[in-house]
Amino acid sequence: RNTLEKIYLYKLNDKSPLSPQDISECSPISAEASLEDIIYAVSVGAANKINHILNRLEAQGVQPVTLCLSLQRHFKLLLTLKNYEGSPTEAISNQKPPLFGPRRSAIISQLRLWNSVNLKVALANLIELDLNLRTISNNYPALAMTERILIRVAMLAKNKIM
Repeated sequence: RNTLEKIYLYKLNDKSPLSPQDISECSPISAEASLEDIIYAVSVGAANKINHILNRLEAQGVQPVTLCLSLQRHFKLLLTLKNYEGSPTEAISNQKPPLFGPRRSAIISQLRLWNSVNLKVALANLIELDLNLRTISNNYPALAMTERILIRVAMLAKNKIM
């Protein structure tokens, strides 16, 4: 109900048809992000989007450890596919469970951005983050620590020489 009211006020003097972007501008903060969004942003090196997505995920109650584990799984998959002896398409075709649709296309494009060395460094950073999140006392803000490491990992995507 609040979202519809917001859309009504947003489009009050605007005669153009309602677009998906208009709806996303008016939708609640916590409804806009998913784990897939943060995984994609980090994997393609979109460091500038990480803070925004993390804030949305925090509003939904997603814990930093959950983020870290999801990213570890994804980067392990990328490393496995990157180390496959055939082409990326063959590697994805042999993956169990199989990958289809937009996720398959996204992973192929991510594999082009990453080399094995940077994937190993990214995975090491994520493992270190996981250990820190589970062992460090509450004196350190977990979300800020997570954001710092995710930005560092995202920057590796653009860095071909390590």
